[in-house]
Amino acid sequence: MPADEVGLPAEMTRRSMLTRAASLIARAAKGGTDDEPYDRIVRPQFQSANLVGLEACAIEDGSPVWTNGCGFADVEHRIPMTADTIINLASVSKTVTACAVMQLYEQRLLGLDEDVSGYVPFAVRNPLHASIPITVRQLLAHTSSLADGPAYAQSYTCGDSTFGLRDWLSEYVLPQGRYYSPQNFHSWPPGQRFQYSNLGFGLLGYAVEAVSGVPFRTYCRNKIFRPLGMRYSSFGAVKDPAQRAAIPYTIAPQGKPLDRVVQNGTAVPVKWNGASYLPSCLYTFPNYPDGLVRTSAREFSRFVSAIVCEGEFEGHRVVQPATLGEMFREQFPKAFRPPSWPAVQGLAWYAIRAPDSNLIWLHTGADPGIRTVVMCYPSRKSAVLLFANTAPAEGLTDLAGACLRQAVRSSTARTKLR
Repeated sequence: MPADEVGLPAEMTRRSMLTRAASLIARAAKGGTDDEPYDRIVRPQFQSANLVGLEACAIEDGSPVWTNGCGFADVEHRIPMTADTIINLASVSKTVTACAVMQLYEQRLLGLDEDVSGYVPFAVRNPLHASIPITVRQLLAHTSSLADGPAYAQSYTCGDSTFGLRDWLSEYVLPQGRYYSPQNFHSWPPGQRFQYSNLGFGLLGYAVEAVSGVPFRTYCRNKIFRPLGMRYSSFGAVKDPAQRAAIPYTIAPQGKPLDRVVQNGTAVPVKWNGASYLPSCLYTFPNYPDGLVRTSAREFSRFVSAIVCEGEFEGHRVVQPATLGEMFREQFPKAFRPPSWPAVQGLAWYAIRAPDSNLIWLHTGADPGIRTVVMCYPSRKSAVLLFANTAPAEGLTDLAGACLRQAVRSSTARTKLR
């Protein structure tokens, strides 16, 4: 979902994460000298990061080789965090939305460089540049000029949102809409500048819904989750807490969750491991295609395994290799990127160039009480997934880099033995 806790400057958090990621990913590409297994890498850093819970998975040679959990999914009830704990992925969810879009692209039902207004039943325009179309590619690459305006942060709610995707988006982008504001749009023309946009991925999700004729969450269940054997993964809805759901926590006094995502507007602190944490409710928001995949490390590893294996896992294909190649391609030149975004920007995914000239593709996510990161090294068929139910989760990207280094090293050693 958002690049940071809602209400904080997105670019500040994302800039710091990417700056740290750049050096760590470079180390991962080179390989390292430490041959500790994943548990010995993860557990010491888990303890020092003041995390309530963490679930993790490592992928080598295109298949999950290690999954584990640390800490608690629910401190109050002492429910442990495992690799099967359900957690919302925040902005890592955008990788699934992009996959759904690209499936329709493969079927020629949707064009990357076509006006998105041609796929939804209302006009989508930046009012300052009303003659310039907003394309599907621009939405995927965050160059659409759509902004996350005031209503976006206000739309979080405990439990399931009462808004349908169409109603939310039309009320947001149309001048007569309840949530319309000049702040919903940037001043520059579409396609002229990069600026991370959550709203744009809600619109992409609705385009999938409008073109396919089925609700977006149903489309993703039928075309992505079920084919990959992800039985307990879903998009958007809050499940029964008894179904292994992680409670999101914010470390106090470093911050507090939004009033909108705590029961009755009040968070009662809980203590664990010498620290105090403020719990959030299980929340949703109407723009759910941008950040509300609910899954586990074990299940999402099946999707990520497909991503690093040219779109296929265990005989089930979700995208064609050429389509994935288009997603993993720089979408605009370096001169176009702002200094706050040092990454190579693909379609949804972004990357850091490794010393061997290959690209490490990744996506991070942050929401109240949630921090997530997925790093993929497609040329080595290696990846790492880390999902924490704690914010701010300092060092999570560092930890992902260390685990990816181990995955690359193990894959390389296995290749030499063949």
